[in-house]
Amino acid sequence: MKRIDIYVEGPHDQQFIADCLAHFYKLNLVHKGNNYIYQNQEIGINLYRTNGWSNLTSKHFFRDMRNLVDEDGGTNLVIFDADKTGQQGTNSGGFEHRRAAIEKYKSVHNVDFELFLFPNNQEDGTLEALIRKIVPEKMKPVLNCLEGFNNCINKIAEEENITITAYAKEKIDTYKNIVLGRQANNRETSFLNDKLWDLNMEGIKPLKDFLDYQFSDTI
Repeated sequence: MKRIDIYVEGPHDQQFIADCLAHFYKLNLVHKGNNYIYQNQEIGINLYRTNGWSNLTSKHFFRDMRNLVDEDGGTNLVIFDADKTGQQGTNSGGFEHRRAAIEKYKSVHNVDFELFLFPNNQEDGTLEALIRKIVPEKMKPVLNCLEGFNNCINKIAEEENITITAYAKEKIDTYKNIVLGRQANNRETSFLNDKLWDLNMEGIKPLKDFLDYQFSDTI
C-alpha cells in the first residue's frame, strides 16, 4: 500500500488540503480528533497539523517522518505558509527565508519530505493569499470591499498609533457569511462549496501540480 503523510500548520489548512484531495482525486478524508485520515487497499493518507511551522522540529514529528520512509517506504509532504519577509512576529518569514530554514531542519535532522509553501511555492504569503485567488469571479467584488475595509482599519491604526488590526482570516469568515446570507456552519464553508470557491481557477495550479505528483495515479 502507498503511504503518504501530510503536515500542515493549522486546522484551516487541514480542511483546505482535505477538500483539495476530495475535489481533485476523489480521496475523501475523514476527520478524527486532530487529524484527517484515508485508507483503502491502495493508499493510506494521514493529514496532520503541527500548530505552527517551527513545531515541525518536534521529536515525534521527525521520528514519525523517518519511520514512514525507512520502514514503510512512504512519502512525507510538508505544506506551510511562506509568510512575509520582515513580518512582525514571524520568525524567518518570507519564501526564501522560510524555505531555507525548513530545508536546514531537513538536512540537520536527516528526514525526508517534499515541501510546498503557500501561496504558490514561489512568493511570500499565506494560505489566505491563495484562498483569495479561488473566489469565483462574480464574488470578487465582495472580497474587494472587505479588503478595502481591512486596509482602512490598518491605516487608522498606523496613523493614530493605536492597536487595532484587521486580520485576513476574519475577512475570509466575513466573506463566507455575507455570500451565504447567515452565520455559516463548517459544512457550508467547505472549499467544495461552489457558491464560495472555485477550485479549478488558475491560482491553485502550483499547489495542484505539487499534489499531482503524488496523487494523480489514484484517480
